[in-house]
Amino acid sequence: MICHKGLFDAAYAGRTRFDCRFGDGEKIWQTIDLEATRFGANNLNQVEDFETNLREVRNEVFVALEQMPDKSLSDFRSMIADSFRIDESDVDAISAKKIDRLDRSIPPPVAYGFGHPSYTARFGFWAKMPRLSLHEVSLLSIGADPSCMKDDKFSEFQKTLDRGKSLWAAHASFLEQREIFSRCFHFTGFGYAPEGISQIKHWIDDLDILVHPEFYEGLEARIAPKQAEVVATDSLTSAQLSSSLTDKETETLYKLIAAMAIRGYAFEPDAKRNQATADIRSDLDLLGISLDQKTILKWVRIACDVVPKD
Repeated sequence: MICHKGLFDAAYAGRTRFDCRFGDGEKIWQTIDLEATRFGANNLNQVEDFETNLREVRNEVFVALEQMPDKSLSDFRSMIADSFRIDESDVDAISAKKIDRLDRSIPPPVAYGFGHPSYTARFGFWAKMPRLSLHEVSLLSIGADPSCMKDDKFSEFQKTLDRGKSLWAAHASFLEQREIFSRCFHFTGFGYAPEGISQIKHWIDDLDILVHPEFYEGLEARIAPKQAEVVATDSLTSAQLSSSLTDKETETLYKLIAAMAIRGYAFEPDAKRNQATADIRSDLDLLGISLDQKTILKWVRIACDVVPKD
């Protein structure tokens, strides 16, 4: 069939409208390369299925437009602005129903997982914070910026699951990560209190929690200088520390440490494990002082040994 220029333009306009609506299947909808940022769960299988369907329908539409009778093509030209709604007899010819299904099944960014560029976390920025909230840690640990989601979004996801419906894989992984960290954060009765950087890293190490490598590197970088200071202090013996103090001053310091540990934190000198050291560490973090539990335990025990048992 030889089309007049005007009719050819209509077919071209139809192809152009399809590409404007869905993007060029060979360009815009090519899977985003997430190799450098991919972390955690995603629904890339659905993205790939959509791309396959898009290419198939796109080819069907273009072939149908080129083969459409002159009269139908002429009518189509005047109806392009109406989302492909042309005469009923020609609807099937341009796969209109398939196009509508495609329109309803366009994958959102979350289908790519939190590695999608729209969720990119500013790890360097968040690593500078003295404390992080449960919401912030839950998202940063799986590679998403906390600003991409409101604090109460988790309750909406949970309600969806409670209704027996499924979530996008990335959203489900966020719920799981939040559940893990919620067992670590202290609940005040008014919400979960933010925690210090060193305490968060301690939980990750102690519980072997899988987190985004850039998030972990940011935590390490923040506490590295403080850890170096702790190592230097920890290498001192009680005798070396006491050399600059009189015996009376040293004994007074030990008494203060022992009294605060035993009476203030319920430290048990003879117990093999003490929750008190974790509580002391948590309070030190709130003051911006970083000490690991091993160091705290060492000096508290020394203080308790110096103070008379009676």
